[in-house]
Amino acid sequence: MLCLFCFEEFSKKYFYIFQKISEFYSQYNKRVPQSTRDPHSSYAYDAVWSMANALNKTMFGPPHIRFDKIPYGDKMFINQIIKALNETSFYGITVSFVSLF
Repeated sequence: MLCLFCFEEFSKKYFYIFQKISEFYSQYNKRVPQSTRDPHSSYAYDAVWSMANALNKTMFGPPHIRFDKIPYGDKMFINQIIKALNETSFYGITVSFVSLF
């Protein structure tokens, strides 16, 4: 027997995802001329969104350093970003990103 609550939660989640995807393509089609559209744009959107999520996670953890003060190639920061990316979960345009760890 199908759990009605589970089905309702499932339906709400996927309706939200469908709206998000529809909104992305609607805005993309309005703003980008057809001659310059790229079939990989949705992947770029998801990549930027996942990086933004990871950066948000690192901003609130120690050592509370401004990004413009972090030296290029700083291993501690790189490790924090990698850890945050591994812990990132969200529903993207192209795929559902689920935390690996």
